[in-house]
This record gives sequence, C-alpha cells and structure tokens, in this order.
Amino acid sequence: VLSVDRDSAPVEVGNPQRGIVRPDSTYLITGGTSGLGLLIARVLARAGARHLVLLSRRGWVSEADQPMLNDIRSLGAAVHQRACDLADVEQTKAVLAQIRHDLPPLRGIVHGAMVLDDVPVIGLDAARLDRVLRPKTWGAWTLSALTEQDELDFFVLQSSIAAELGAAGQSNYVVANHLLEALAMERRGRGRPAQVIAWGPIAD
Repeated sequence: VLSVDRDSAPVEVGNPQRGIVRPDSTYLITGGTSGLGLLIARVLARAGARHLVLLSRRGWVSEADQPMLNDIRSLGAAVHQRACDLADVEQTKAVLAQIRHDLPPLRGIVHGAMVLDDVPVIGLDAARLDRVLRPKTWGAWTLSALTEQDELDFFVLQSSIAAELGAAGQSNYVVANHLLEALAMERRGRGRPAQVIAWGPIAD
C-alpha cells in the first residue's frame, strides 16, 4: 500500500538541459502514416525533430489525415513517407540504406506497426498467428538486427496492457506484445537502448 501525506515530493531529473531529440538527426516511426504514429510524429516535431520517416505497408498518409501531416510540416519537420513490410529483411534493408544515404544519422526509432486479427484461441491457426506477429514482433526484431551499426538514442516499442491483463480473442496480440518485451530485455542486456510502452485503451 502506498500512501502520500504531502502535497509534493522532491523529484530528481537527469540532465534536463540535454534534449533527447536532435534537429540534426533522423527519426523513424513505423506504423507512422496514421493514428498514433502520426500523433507521435507531431510530438517529435514539437520536441525539435526536423527529419521524420513515416513507415507503413501502404507508405502514404491518407487524405483524411492530411491536416495532421500539414501540422507536422508546419512545425518545421521534413516528412518522408515510405512503404515497407518490416518483416521482409530485404525491404527493410533497402529503406534503412536510403535513410543512411539521403538523410542525417538515424538516432531514434518508434515501432508501432501492428495488425489485429481477433479470434477465440480455439480458432487460432498458424496463419492468423503469423499475421499478427509479422509486423509487430518480427518487424521489431528485424529493425533491431539491422540497426546495430546506428548510434540510436532510443528504440521505443509500443506494446499493450493486454499483455499483462489478457484480452478476449486476442491471444495472438498478447503473444506479440510479450515478445516485444523480451526483445527490449535482450537489447538492454547488451547495453542497447530499448523502452516498451504498454498502452491502455486508446479512443481513436
């Protein structure tokens, strides 16, 4: 049990003068052309990012999301949209090679690519398991392996509270999120950056 009997408490802040987002670096957001990915791109732009690569299988921001894209660009960020199946090693290699050739150094990755395919566990088969694991889990492991040479400041994986609480019909999704947490532990054990955000329910 935690009780708090004071209105405030001292908080230690590590080096607040150094922002983690740099204007002379590139940031890659997977699942970045819609929804939460675009919101994260705007957060990074507001924090000073000037080079953003938004990755998704379709590779472009929809007409409905153009106002958000325009907002991000109005903050001074150059936004590059790319199509890629992250679980495809050759496709991912090609995108990373293009980033390294054309843009400033890659310093941060936010991995949010995902697919949902809800089904009761009794109806789960290998194809439906792979459909969910492919972008979220295999995509994350591919990105991790192919960016070992990059000096990343952060490698953020987007998970879900469903990994801890379970979710009816989403055993494949729960497994995928647990594997993200395993990847983060493996990276941190080697001294590489990795953080996992376990999101709760998201409204839209």
